[in-house]
Amino acid sequence: MKMYEEYKDSGVKWIGEVPSHWKIAPIKRFLSGMQDGTHGTYQTVDSGYPLLSAKNVFDTGLCIEDAERKISKDDYYSIIANGYPQKGDIALCCVGTIGRCCIYNEDVPYAFQRSVTFLRCNEAGYNSFFLYCLKSQVANTQYRMYEKTSAQSGIYMGVLKTLIFPIPTFIEQHHIAAYLDAKTEKIDKMIAKAEKKIEYFGELKQSLITRAVTRGLNPNAPLKDSGVKWIGDIPRDWEIPRLNFVTSKIGSGSTPKGGSEVYVDEGVVFLRSQNVYNDGLRLNDVVHIVPSIHEQMKGTKVQVDDILFNITGASIGRCCRFTKGIGEANVNQHVCIVRPKNILPTFLMYCLQSFVGQTQLRQLLKGGNREGLSGESFKNFYVLLPSPNEQQQIATYLDIKCSKIDHIVATQKKKIAYLQELKQSLITNVVTGKIKVS
Repeated sequence: MKMYEEYKDSGVKWIGEVPSHWKIAPIKRFLSGMQDGTHGTYQTVDSGYPLLSAKNVFDTGLCIEDAERKISKDDYYSIIANGYPQKGDIALCCVGTIGRCCIYNEDVPYAFQRSVTFLRCNEAGYNSFFLYCLKSQVANTQYRMYEKTSAQSGIYMGVLKTLIFPIPTFIEQHHIAAYLDAKTEKIDKMIAKAEKKIEYFGELKQSLITRAVTRGLNPNAPLKDSGVKWIGDIPRDWEIPRLNFVTSKIGSGSTPKGGSEVYVDEGVVFLRSQNVYNDGLRLNDVVHIVPSIHEQMKGTKVQVDDILFNITGASIGRCCRFTKGIGEANVNQHVCIVRPKNILPTFLMYCLQSFVGQTQLRQLLKGGNREGLSGESFKNFYVLLPSPNEQQQIATYLDIKCSKIDHIVATQKKKIAYLQELKQSLITNVVTGKIKVS
């Protein structure tokens, strides 16, 4: 690893030493302009110009979908009248996912909301170099120092201008950007390959589950028409009841009076949608409520073998079985308790995770219930019902198969996390001069 001949103390604890000929300066000295998106409110139209936000900005570039919110032609031109953005600007998320950024490479300006700020370099600053500065740990440390938290975390434009970085010569900025372009491209390709593996194994798992819960394990079993077009044939001796007939409870929780203010570090586990995954509960960020509140919410106490099903938000449809070892628990309004009766809990869980359960969910949401799934709608879901013995065989088979797939997926996720950390470390070391690139 190459290093520079001589270093000096940057005077900033979280930057450390830098090459002796580099400057420590605020980013504003290398900008000809900075402008965030509109702070106004606009009427949505059916056909018009897209109004984008931080959710459209990724490290790999902009992601614009056909279903983006549209505004009128007049509103669009009023937003872009200030000359932002233009090709070559740095697009930086300043609300929500602070720090996500890319070079704006579009030939035409799009209208943006205030959650995105555009930075334009002057003749002393190279945009690709400063893009990497804004992706580095040097920037992340400052984002965390200065972010303001209300409904969403944010950082003001006035603060962005004062972010400080180690600055090399203009020629070195080009060399560093070219070096990092090449190195990070290789890392990004490895990350993309791991993500494709995760996608493949996710589809494989879905296929295995669906095949098992709709056809069973005997390939020679005689079949009959299920009576449901998108389910097709099922084993002749299976039934296909509604969910309401194989459960004793279907209902969601609620937010305790006082909301998040009543959460405590220790007490009764209070499960939210971010804790419920298809491979089980994730409790790394779980919150707790005191026993007295738990008793007030006695109608939504969770029992062992309950199926927890997310009924709102981006994670809608994720579900898992509540097992022993967690202790007392309750749920909020985004999680539905499905209490099995006359059906094996694990088999029911796989039914809900399968194409059968997820298709019914999508059909309801397409029908206009975009906010989430109601308990009444959920009660009418179809489920498959073989004999208790066959349910157990199928559940055991899927437990083994899915466990293997989940292990592979977890390994790939660890690989992605490692590569992302490697990329972050590389960027930070290069833009602070810890590694010399030429």
